[in-house]
Amino acid sequence: MNLSESQCYTAFIDILGISDLIERNLPIARDKLSLFHDHVRKFVSNSPSGLKQSVVFSDSLILVWENIDSAIDGCSQLFAEVYDSNGQFFQHYYGDQYKYRSLFLRGAISEGTLELEDEVVSESSTQRFIIGSGLSRSAKGESLVKGSRLLLLGEWTALDHNLLSPVSLFPKAKISREIMWPLIKSAQFRNVDRFKWILSLCELYRTDPTSVSKHFRDTLWLLMRSLLQEQNLDVRELQEIITLFDQAKFIDIENGYWLPILLCLAETISKYPDLRSSYGLNVELSKLIYMYSSLALMENR
Repeated sequence: MNLSESQCYTAFIDILGISDLIERNLPIARDKLSLFHDHVRKFVSNSPSGLKQSVVFSDSLILVWENIDSAIDGCSQLFAEVYDSNGQFFQHYYGDQYKYRSLFLRGAISEGTLELEDEVVSESSTQRFIIGSGLSRSAKGESLVKGSRLLLLGEWTALDHNLLSPVSLFPKAKISREIMWPLIKSAQFRNVDRFKWILSLCELYRTDPTSVSKHFRDTLWLLMRSLLQEQNLDVRELQEIITLFDQAKFIDIENGYWLPILLCLAETISKYPDLRSSYGLNVELSKLIYMYSSLALMENR
């Protein structure tokens, strides 16, 4: 396998939480890794448009694309398919079994060069040489965020794509783009289903270190951000989702940890004002949401 590209779009993708799981439960970690490889094998066998090369090793995946639109659409499809596989786990497992069997990806895409060359040294040894600016940037970029998120790195002000939303990775950073992969839907699951899975994991991981639990809080944030970007959103589903969050007893809404979710709720109420009177929220959550929604309205004026 040899490849030399002076300009291509390289995605670096890996599994969230696999290293910790290997230490806790090697058999389940092996099952999860095998499932990831099955997803990749199925994805590549369908010959997605624009895919030039794929390399999978352990819990990581490199996808090389010939154009940016193919990279965004293809990676979004893979993320959505892997995420929706959690539906079967949610229906069959509970507690730690679901916690450790669930499968989430994180990744980034970057434009740049890539060289890939395989060399057979002997019957028992094969060397693989991989280097490229696109790969280096995407591997570094995906480590900067928490959660099942997919980033398009670099400034793309002229790129018009309905899955993209601006995101700043750190102060003074160039504006990159968040790829709203949850907008890719399957016919099997609703938005409410997807929300339940990740809300359940937020509860199961609530006693883990914050560096771990934030993966699931930020995936919850991404799902809600994506809902706000939908063109034909079913407001009844949105009502169910807000009610699920409202009734989750493990969530301390006065803890700043949940601020990103509250800001999403505030933006939701601002965008869909009829939600305010359609059902009752608890008093504390109502006060916080209305305060943040008022601030959001002021900022948008």
